[in-house]
Amino acid sequence: MEVKPSDFYSEDYFFPKTRHYTDEFGVDRTYYGPSKEWDGFGLIVSFIKENFPEVTTISDIGCSAGSFTDHAIRQGFDSIGCDISRFAINNCVPGAKGKVRISDITKDRPVRQSHMAIALDLMEHIYEKDLNKAMDFITNSIVPNGYFFACIATCRHESELFQHSSENDPVPINKNWLAVSGHVNIKWYEDWMKIMTMHGFTPDFEKMFKFQLWRTRNDLATTESWSQRNVYIGRK
Repeated sequence: MEVKPSDFYSEDYFFPKTRHYTDEFGVDRTYYGPSKEWDGFGLIVSFIKENFPEVTTISDIGCSAGSFTDHAIRQGFDSIGCDISRFAINNCVPGAKGKVRISDITKDRPVRQSHMAIALDLMEHIYEKDLNKAMDFITNSIVPNGYFFACIATCRHESELFQHSSENDPVPINKNWLAVSGHVNIKWYEDWMKIMTMHGFTPDFEKMFKFQLWRTRNDLATTESWSQRNVYIGRK
């Protein structure tokens, strides 16, 4: 398996397409790509609206088909998005048309600065060698004193630690179960925190705590991928 971002996130990656792989226990499984739309984004937008009154503009970095951008616009935000996937942008949800664009955040520059940039299930898809450039893009997408809101697939066990070398190298067979979803950079949460700090963000622990309390009262209560091990909120 090879994970070349410009090619990997094609039509074959997105739901209802499937990829077959062998997991870490040797069991054959099927990966169903991400759905085009997710109503859960509406809940995230509601949290932002309730807890960040100063935020009126949002940049969605790695927006996929623009579902978050659509929900943000519906709730009154001026929201734009970008993604490396031509397929996702060209087939975005109707409410995001004209608001999302194709962009490689390891090479391009942001088109504007917003009060908040979000990166939901993005960072784990960025190769380590490209991480500084991606973080620069994110930082430059945010106004001074603005916010970075990220949800990251982090390491739960040492067996999940994985930093794939390059898009030009095949993924080791014993790590295909991680790379099948495009995850090429799996770190401990604490390591991601250090990276955010290095790039000028100060963690907002109060907002992160509020999010977890809010999550328990909403439909994300049982969604493990939005736990305190995955969600980061920092201020520039």
